[in-house]
Amino acid sequence: MMTTSRRFWTTVELEKLKALYPNTPINDLVRLFDRSARSIYAKAKELRVKRSADYSASEHSGRFCKCQGCIESMAKTLTTEQMEARYEALREASQHLQMDWTNSAIERSEGLLMADWLSEQALKWLSKAHPQH
Repeated sequence: MMTTSRRFWTTVELEKLKALYPNTPINDLVRLFDRSARSIYAKAKELRVKRSADYSASEHSGRFCKCQGCIESMAKTLTTEQMEARYEALREASQHLQMDWTNSAIERSEGLLMADWLSEQALKWLSKAHPQH
């Protein structure tokens, strides 16, 4: 159970946070440190510790959602490698579940919307970079 009183982070806790934060889900960190998620996020930010690319592309990152706004927000922050890892994870999941990849709801809700949004952004960028006279 998480305590509600404030307490200082120990040197050992700080070292553990630096080591674990990049790849460990927040719920696991909350249990391990007996601190709120807000406290953990704040301390990680203060320490300049960030999530790894693999973690950010995983389902644990919380970036899997089915709304257009979330996909746009996520697409702005993912690197090419993260998008490739995400695509591969979705493809493998659909194969594991014996779903037809081209007809899966996952692809339609995330893959196609993300691809459409990225194409739209690329066209906007091209039109700004190379305006036609």
